[in-house]
Amino acid sequence: MQQFYNQGLVNAHKADLGQSQKMFDELLSVALETIGKAKALHDELEKYYIPYIDFKSIDTCFEKTAARIIKS
Repeated sequence: MQQFYNQGLVNAHKADLGQSQKMFDELLSVALETIGKAKALHDELEKYYIPYIDFKSIDTCFEKTAARIIKS
């Protein structure tokens, strides 16, 4: 990407770019932390519903549906 920079423009706005980079890094950190928390909550919820999912029936339904699509 650096090959497309207008170096004069970059130099003229160096202070603003530094502040923008700092804000970006901080917001990215917050976003990643939030995603991590969401993942932890999702994993906790899975403990309650995964044991009650009938995966064999889901596979059977998928195979029947796929066969109908292929047959068409």
